[in-house]
Amino acid sequence: MKLNKKKLTSLIAAIFVCTSALSAFEWGGVEKTTSEILFPQFNNFGFSQTASSFLWLNSPIGNSENNLYFSSELMYKFSLYASGDDKSVSNILDIDLLKLSKETEFENTNTLSFAAGRFSVADSTSVIFNQVFDGALLKYQNNMFIVSGFAGYTGLLNSQNISMLGGDGSIFASEKAVYSLANPYVVIDGNLTFPSLWGNQTMGLQANGFVDLGKDKASRYYATFLMSGPITNSLFYNATTTFGSKNFNNLMNYSNLSLYYYPLDMFFLSSGIEYASGKNGGLSPFVGITSRTIVSSVSAPETTSAILPNLSVNIVLNQLFASLSGKILVAMPDSSAKVNGVESDMSISYNIFSDFQIGLDVTAYFDVTSAKTDNNFTATFKAAVSF
Repeated sequence: MKLNKKKLTSLIAAIFVCTSALSAFEWGGVEKTTSEILFPQFNNFGFSQTASSFLWLNSPIGNSENNLYFSSELMYKFSLYASGDDKSVSNILDIDLLKLSKETEFENTNTLSFAAGRFSVADSTSVIFNQVFDGALLKYQNNMFIVSGFAGYTGLLNSQNISMLGGDGSIFASEKAVYSLANPYVVIDGNLTFPSLWGNQTMGLQANGFVDLGKDKASRYYATFLMSGPITNSLFYNATTTFGSKNFNNLMNYSNLSLYYYPLDMFFLSSGIEYASGKNGGLSPFVGITSRTIVSSVSAPETTSAILPNLSVNIVLNQLFASLSGKILVAMPDSSAKVNGVESDMSISYNIFSDFQIGLDVTAYFDVTSAKTDNNFTATFKAAVSF
């Protein structure tokens, strides 16, 4: 479904007219550019160029002591892709933040937070749902526990700017328009976290549902248990497991265990293993809501039917961050398991000034199957300047 460009322009203008009357507002922007060299199957050269502009505004409403704020962000993104005779250009215009928020502190240690509008949310795994939506969030926090929930709708989002999955695990196709409406899900989420149990351990429970109002009618429901905390002064862990169902007709699972070791202030190691169910025993292939690819191969598989061991070496030195990581993709579509490929990634980012950052990311995926059709190489240069 396309949104009329005149209506979108009028909405954007109205937002700034209304907010111009707000007192003590702050505003700024970010300009980002991304240049990417692609070498799929190690024999086809491609090039991608993206330029993005963001304009944000933040303002208190009424007395600043009320802690009531209005925030908004507009974005425009231009993308160009070329590979041989294949060329494409896209333009995306979006409102990715339009939020009214308030935080109230009482009895010293108790905090009640509220937000409504369009903003980003994520489940505790950041694998099921991790994106912008239109809705409301309420959170209460004290020294013993945190209880929160959010509810909303995805049908007014720009499908050009997000990627969501249908019940079969494929990405919904979007119309070729500057603003094209996304698949409508009604989102409901509840979360209970105990942030400091014995030995500074954290334990949490989360339940969420996504009612599909689109053509697929593939609603999904999930329940997650998580634990995290220190093992020693320099070794930490994070463990989650999620069970889900599509229309309550099947059972699927996503589990993750990560370890983080900090021998020095400037250096740390991370390792872990992810599991996303396939047709394993009584389980069905895991399908989330927000698209998330697990390796940078040509086919770019979603988080499903796989085991993914990973290891990362990371350095933080003043304004420099560098990492070297590796993954092994073990496909498990059924009761069998097979190593499909190995991925290596090198990433460097540097803050030249407080408002100017550059970065380089080089990724290579090696298909170890007999087909060798999933080999891929990408080199990406990024730059961002804020004002």
